[in-house]
Order: sequence, then C-alpha cells, then structure tokens
Amino acid sequence: MPRSAVWLLAVLGLAALTVVCVLVHAPEIERELGEAARRALAEEGLRDVASVRMDGRDAIVSAEDPTVETRAEALVGRVDGIRRVRTAPRTGQAPALEAPLDGLFSLRSVGDGEVALYGPVSSATVRDRLLASARRAFPAQNVLDGLTIDSTADDALADGIARALLRLRTVREPGLGVTADTAFVVSGAVETEAARANTITRMAEIVEPRDVLDRLTVSGDSALAVAEDTTSAAPASVPPPDTPSPGDDESDEAAPPDAPARLGSPIGVEDNGIDPALARRLRDALGGGIAAFEPGTDRLTPGSADALRRAAPVLLATPGVIIELQGHADPSESGAFDLSARRARAAKRVLTEAGVPFRQIEAAAYSASTPVDRSGTPEAQALNRRVVLKLLRRR
Repeated sequence: MPRSAVWLLAVLGLAALTVVCVLVHAPEIERELGEAARRALAEEGLRDVASVRMDGRDAIVSAEDPTVETRAEALVGRVDGIRRVRTAPRTGQAPALEAPLDGLFSLRSVGDGEVALYGPVSSATVRDRLLASARRAFPAQNVLDGLTIDSTADDALADGIARALLRLRTVREPGLGVTADTAFVVSGAVETEAARANTITRMAEIVEPRDVLDRLTVSGDSALAVAEDTTSAAPASVPPPDTPSPGDDESDEAAPPDAPARLGSPIGVEDNGIDPALARRLRDALGGGIAAFEPGTDRLTPGSADALRRAAPVLLATPGVIIELQGHADPSESGAFDLSARRARAAKRVLTEAGVPFRQIEAAAYSASTPVDRSGTPEAQALNRRVVLKLLRRR
C-alpha cells in the first residue's frame, strides 16, 4: 500500500476517534462547564439574580435586570472552555385564550417547550418583571406574553406572582393560577411527596396570607430534582438538599451518665409500605435514641449524632432502598422551612460520614407543618425539633 494511503487512513482513523471521544464525553463536559459558570456567578453575588444553562459549550444567560444580565454575560464569558455566551431569547406573543381567563392570573403550557402568562398587570414595567421571572424559572422553555395592561391591577399581587414563579423551577409541566379571591393554585408534576411538601410549604411562605391550593401530582419514578435549587435548587431558593452549608455542625459528645434526661423526640421511622421488615430493623437499631436540635439552629444536641449513626449498618445492608431524611422545626422558630432544610442536611451528613451512600438518602424540609406537640412548652418545642427516617422507594 502506498505510504500516502497509509497516512490518509491514519488521519481518518484519528479523526473518527476524536469524534467518538467528543460524543461520549459531551454531556459530562457540558455539566462541568455549567457548574463552572454558576460558580462564577456565585462568586460575584449574582447566583440569585441571574441564571445560566448550557447548550453544548455555549452558555445561555438570563436575568430580570438587563444590567445584571450584561454583567453575568461577561462573567460567564471568562470561564475557560465556554465557546460562546448569549442571552435567553426574548418573549414572544402568547396565543389568544379560547375562553375568558378564570381568575386574576394564569401560567400554563401552550405547546412543546412553551409556557404562557395571562392576566392583567398595572404597567409595562410589571409585565417585564413577570416575564423575566418566568424566563429565569424556565430557562429551557420559550416564555410567551399573554399579559394585558390594566392600571387597576394589584402590584402587590404581581410581586407575589413573580416570586411564586421562581418556586416552580423543579416542577414539570408547571402551572400557576390566581383565583378571583387571590388564592394561588399550584399544578404540575414532582418526583416525591417530599418535593410536593417542600414546594407547597415554600409557596405558602411566599404568598402569605393568601391561600395556596395544591394541585401537584407525584410521579414517584425518579430521583428528586433540588433545590439541586436545585435546583435546584432550587431553590431566591432553598439550598439544594445535597449541598452542605458552612457551619452545619453537630456535636458527637454523649451526655454524661449523671446528666438530666435529654429533651427531644426518638428518631421516627416511617415504613410507607416499602419494607415493613426493614422498618422494624431500623427501629430496633435506633432503640428509641433521640436526635434533636438546639433552638433556632441546625446543631444537633449532644448524643444525637451517635443515635443517628445506629441506623447506618442497617442502611448499608440494604442499599436498594432510598430513604427520605426529614428535618422538622417547631412553629415558634422563625424561618422554619430553611431551618428544617438545614437540619435535614446536618442529619444526612452524620449518616454519610458513617458510610451510607450519599445517593441513598434524600434530605427533605418539612418546615413546622407536622409538630408532635402544639402545647408550646419547652418540652413540646424540643419534641418538634426532630428528624424522621422514611422508606421512600426501591431503586
């Protein structure tokens, strides 16, 4: 074979190998570039006011404030490996409603990859804010404008809607409505009951004192998306459940033998119909041990970490079962939702440091929604500052 043909075959083979390598590693490269871009925004304090998503090596930036968007675009453009940065496409016109709007506002899916906003707003400025919030919440979808200008529209209501939209980042096929009596109606699909509880609780805190009507459905087939606020997120959002927070510290000290009895709830175990035998083994291993938190903090009380660790051997022996680790707060504690999220992560860290796989545990915030005792005494408050293990599903 002529030497030129050999060289040509070698070059073609190398090119083919390069293409295969790029195709195989493209998703991982895209994920790493996205994480680097989000770190760049976070370092400049822009993570809560701007968002970025990746399209291969291209970054798409969006922000409510055009000045912030320009700054974010420049920051992301300096990230090594990102080829090009562009801003999210501007909003198109929504299709006309087939029937009059039933209520004061509606977010709805109107086509493949498209959502539309309908309802009256007091000014073009308010309209732009709502559309920008929707673009930030749903960067992968086209946001269509069906809003109308009405000078009598309630600006305070629009403010609640703008913040509520951002709470729907992890909801598939999201829907948001506001009834004539200003109740917020939340619809769409989430992965777990914990995700539904988190979404509705957070929404209620945002729109208080207005009511929130839950129309969410639970798929139960795949892992919880956060907020990895997301999330992630989540999520102007709750820190993602899998993200440790600085200062989330627990004490490993055991209470001395002559110490007074510790206040708090024994670690709860909920079977959820998944594996009653496993639930019994967990209860036996925990032995009524108490895991509680100091008031207003995510610091475990002395001996609580040791009590939690007793669950680790049982969980390690059953890697096929995913558990939900619930964090709870007392109604008297301020910022109960965020506090319960930090408590869930603190408890999760105890178990992962004891060897339980990170992905076997889903940390979930339950705010102060299910207190054990509502009497308000110090003993009752200690009972409510607790963690619960719930068997969630099999892999």
